[in-house]
This record gives sequence, structure tokens and C-alpha cells, in this order.
Amino acid sequence: MSAIVRDLSRSRAILISNATYRDRDIPNLPGAARCVPAMSKLLTSNLCGWPASRLTALQEVAAPSALAVELIEQVKDVQDVLLLYYVGHGMRTSDGKLALALADSYADSERLPHTAITYEGIARILRRCPATTKIVILDCCHAELANRVQYQFQSAEVIDAEPVDGLYFIGASRMRESARSPLDGGLPYFTEAFIDVVRDGIPGKPAQVTIDQIFTELRSRLIRASRPEPVQSGIRDAHHWPFARNAAPPQTHRDLEAENATLARQLAEARSLHAASEVRMAALRSEVSDLKTQLNKATTARSKRELQNAIDSAERQIEDTASAANTQDAPLLASPVAPAADEDTAVAPRGQRAAPDQAENARDRLMLAAGPAGPTRDEGITLTGPIPWAAERDAADARLVPVEWALWERDARKDGHVIRCSDGALGPADFHRFVIRFASGVKETLPQYTLGWIPDSSGGVEYLAVGIHELADKDPARSGGRVRASRDREIEYIRLFCVRYVGLALHRATYSELVGAVRDTQLPAELTGLLQIQLPELDPPHFIPAVRGFAGGVAALLLTTRPVYILGAVNFDAIDRLRFIDYVMSLLPYGLRATFSASTWASATARDLKVRLFFSNARRAPEDGTCLHWLQSVVTELYAADLPVRHYANWLEHGGGNALAELADQVDPVRFTAEDVYRVVDNAPRPPRR
Repeated sequence: MSAIVRDLSRSRAILISNATYRDRDIPNLPGAARCVPAMSKLLTSNLCGWPASRLTALQEVAAPSALAVELIEQVKDVQDVLLLYYVGHGMRTSDGKLALALADSYADSERLPHTAITYEGIARILRRCPATTKIVILDCCHAELANRVQYQFQSAEVIDAEPVDGLYFIGASRMRESARSPLDGGLPYFTEAFIDVVRDGIPGKPAQVTIDQIFTELRSRLIRASRPEPVQSGIRDAHHWPFARNAAPPQTHRDLEAENATLARQLAEARSLHAASEVRMAALRSEVSDLKTQLNKATTARSKRELQNAIDSAERQIEDTASAANTQDAPLLASPVAPAADEDTAVAPRGQRAAPDQAENARDRLMLAAGPAGPTRDEGITLTGPIPWAAERDAADARLVPVEWALWERDARKDGHVIRCSDGALGPADFHRFVIRFASGVKETLPQYTLGWIPDSSGGVEYLAVGIHELADKDPARSGGRVRASRDREIEYIRLFCVRYVGLALHRATYSELVGAVRDTQLPAELTGLLQIQLPELDPPHFIPAVRGFAGGVAALLLTTRPVYILGAVNFDAIDRLRFIDYVMSLLPYGLRATFSASTWASATARDLKVRLFFSNARRAPEDGTCLHWLQSVVTELYAADLPVRHYANWLEHGGGNALAELADQVDPVRFTAEDVYRVVDNAPRPPRR
């Protein structure tokens, strides 16, 4: 096969390895000695096309100063692509930084920072490099620690410190995990798998594979082999850099230019059809309005019946038109670079539900997690306790959960304050922080609902909370003694109810069920202790196909980690918008609720919103989130999203929406981060056969 053709005369690849160490506390890595020759052979092959003169091998360097001087010399003339590869021991310094061990490094905490080269030091050197694309590959323990100093790769020449054109980082291990090597002295598992992916190629990808596509395949292979899970991060467009020619058989390649042209044509057609649909629905809505006016004036039973039949017919046509418009989007959700998951590429062990012999059920796993054990994840999310086992099981059977609560008041003269609260683990300051953190401005109508979470002392999720924004009843006796107005001004109250995440996840409870359980609890002044509520079991909301399709697009776009807000739903009351939010979240793993926030209404003038999904009535600045219009196509937004988001949208469109029970069983807490989004996509359960 022909070699990849490109100009790398202004690029450089620097390959660093350390296999032997003077300090007896740092074990030798025989396989590392073989890595630089193996990587050199790969890079200079027809697959990658690097000239041998543009490769620099630095092996068994003894001192950090010597390595630093050599790096400074090697990177100063690189204009296009800089590739840095290191294999050896990654070690954690006493202040939590990543140190790359060299031949003369010492393992003890006092000498390690002075005898190894810190990744932060390397980042400072590479920052001065004028290369537009920088790729860093670390095959070592604790590699993820490097992500803490990626800001060092910002360009030194730009006054406002904008990032360079591209940075892509791949690490062999998480920040608290070790990389692994075979006992026989072979290549470390990460480097061996990386080389194999490039040599084998990736079926279904274009003729040239990008570094990000290689990482995705590499990660899948390592997970299937029960090896440490690699990590990645990136800035701007470096993930699109073509690392190698695709060695997979040519008949498996994809012509992205042709597919993009087809998609662009389909997108234009869809927009035209949507415009026609909008005109048709506007005419039908006008017709319905006229018919309702006539119905109000009708005097005979026959005329009323005929007018009502005409209204029902027109409303069905509106639903059918909206549904047809949504169906027209289906082929567009299969993005050119978002292949549907199949049995050959899916990471089955992480997507399968646990067998009964592995755990009694997911509820029992949560009960176990609810004990006094420490953090369950490096990211700091914890499920803390203690919860008495027997009492929790009895309460679980009855869907009973304890609730901490607060009553918050805002008047016209001040920001607001907590009037009273329960005497549990949360105090007035905790509730006040919740209100301020998830504030969404003045509500045009009441009631409204705010959803959020309260962290524990380590920053992990502890409680899920719902705030009910409302006016008091005109009769204080019916609202726990609250008055509706003061000095002729109405007072906005927020009733806050907080339940431990474990308690809700045990029952797969929805936000609507929590609100239903507490809606009539008025929090009078004599109440001081925690509440115990019984969560109702509500039937899932029944939405027309257009709403279900729109919700799927919203769910996928939440995985971009950007806020999403919706315009044009002003005719729906707050409880209906809450049900829609519940349906959106049912299309995602339950564990995402652990760090999810939403509001059924946010003021157009509110700033610094911290909610991920909200409804509003005016477009905001682009940096404030992704703007959607109620029931209108989201294809354009999905097409602009990253691969995992498009992949998930494609999965929902092709059956994933039928796997709600499986998604509800994924209760382990998840954050809205790029890293966890990869996990969400990988763990997407196979849709049940229909």
C-alpha cells in the first residue's frame, strides 16, 4: 500500500524512555528499553511517514537538567507538529504533581522533585515551542496528573494567553492508578496496544485516522483486555490531526467528503421541510384559535359538537405535522463520524448489567456504598453514611426517605435569607449556598422549580435538592403561617427539600415524584426535625413523538457539558416543564442526576447561571449555552457537537430510547465532564429487542 504523503519537515517527534534506575526503590522496566525503537519503527513506516531525521531518541537520560537542555534545543525550530512520547516511571510528588523518573532519580519525597523531571517543567519548555499542534503521549503511572498543568501549553507570545492551535494529551493511566507491563520484559501494555491499533487500522474510519480516533479504539481494546483505562484531553483542533494512514482494508474505509456532502444536502432539505411544517402548523394553530372563538359563541349542541370535532381534527394535524418534521431528522442524526455501536466494537463488560450472582441488585450495591467508606472515585464523588442496613431496607420497601428542609424568603429590599430549617446535618448556610449557587433570576410566574445538588465536605455529591418557588396562600393558615405580602409587595418564598442521593437512587425516584411527595408540606414554624416522606410511584409521562424526539436531542446535547436552554415553551406550566426535564433525564444514566441542575424558568437578564438545563424567553450570549426552540430540529446543534455526543444521539434514535430501565439502573454518580461522557457512551446498554 502507498505511504501517507505529507510534509513533516518542520515537525519533530521526541521519544524518551528510561528502563533502568540507580535507586533500588525504583524498579527497572525492561520493556521500556524496547519502546523507543518500536515507536521509531512505527513513525518512520509508510503508515505514519515521519522522516528519520525528524525523530529524536532520548534514552536513559540521567539528570533532569540534561533532559531539559536537550528538550529546549530540540523544540525551538518546530513550526508544525510536535510529538512528545515518554515511557518510564510516573511518580507523584508530595504536592500532587507528576514527576517523570530518570536514571538518577530517587523515590523518596524529599529528593524526588530535584532528581526527576516534573511534567510541569516539561510543559513550560513546550510552551515556548512555536508548533501549532502539540501531541503528548505518556506511558507511565499516574499519567492523568498531567492534566493539572495543561494550561502551561498556552502560547507565550499571545498577550491574553489564548491556547495554541491544538494540544492533544494521552496518558496510560488515571491519576491514582498504575500503568502495567508484562513480566517477560515485553512492551508495556499501553504502548503495545497503541502500536497495534495503528498497524491494524480501524475499519469504518477514513483513509487517514486521527489521533482521537486512535485513542478511542485504543481505549476500547485496553478495557476489553482488563488493562488500565487510558485518559485523554485536548485543546482546539489537535484531535483532528491525521496521525497515520488507515491500515484497515480499503473496502472498510469511509469517504467523509461524500458523506458530508450528502449530509449537507439532507440538512438543507430538512430545513426546507421544517420551514414548510412551521408554516403549516402556524396556519393550523390560527384555525384552532378561530374555531375555539366560534365554539365559545355557539348556541346549539350540534354546532358545538361540529366545532369541537373540527378543533380535534386540526390539533391532530398539528401533532402529525410536528411528528413528521421530527422524523425527517432521523437520517441526519447518523453523523459521518459517529458510527453506531455494534457487537464488535462495544465494550461489553462495562455496558452489561450486573448478573444476580455478582450482587443481589443495584439497590444493595447502593446500600453498601452508603456506609462509612471513603470516596468511591478519584473525582471525589462519595456516597457517605452511615445508614443502618436493616432500617434502610425497611424504608426502601416502603419508599420512605428522610428529608432535610428549609424555608427561604426574598423580599424587594434584599437578596433573601433562610427563615427556618430542619435541625439535621445541613444548616442555614448550606441552604443559602444552594439558593445562591443555582439562582436563576426573578420568575415571571409562580410556582417554578429549581433542581440541584449539595456537595459533601469533600466536594462530592451528598444531597439532591428541589426548590419550590411560590407565593404564600392568601390565608396564612394554609401556608404554614406565611404572609403573602409585606408593605404592599408580594414575597417570593422557596421551600427547599433535600434528600440524600443514595435515598433517591435506591428507588430510581424522579424529580416529579419528589415534588409530588412534598408539594403540600408547608413547613410551619413549629416544625424543627427532619421529615419522612413516602415517594409516590408515578407513571412515566406520555408525550407525543415530536416531544420524545426533541427530548432525545436535548439529552444528547447535555453531554456536550454546556448548558442547554429552551425557548418557546411559555404555554406549558411549570409542572409540565418539570415532567419534560424528568423525561430528558430518563434518557441518560440515572447517575448523571448526581451533578445535574435545572430550572423550569430562568430570567433572560440573570447572569452567571449555574444550571445545566432551563427554560427562558430570550436568547442569551453564545457562551451561556446552547439555545434550542421548543420542538424544533436540533440536528444543526448535534452536527456541531463532538463525536461522543453524536454517537449517543444516534444510539437514542436507533433504539436507545427503549432502554430506560437499563439506564435507570446505572446509578453510580457521574459528572458532566468530557471524561465521564466517554463512559456514558461506552456504557450505553443495548436496546431491548422488540
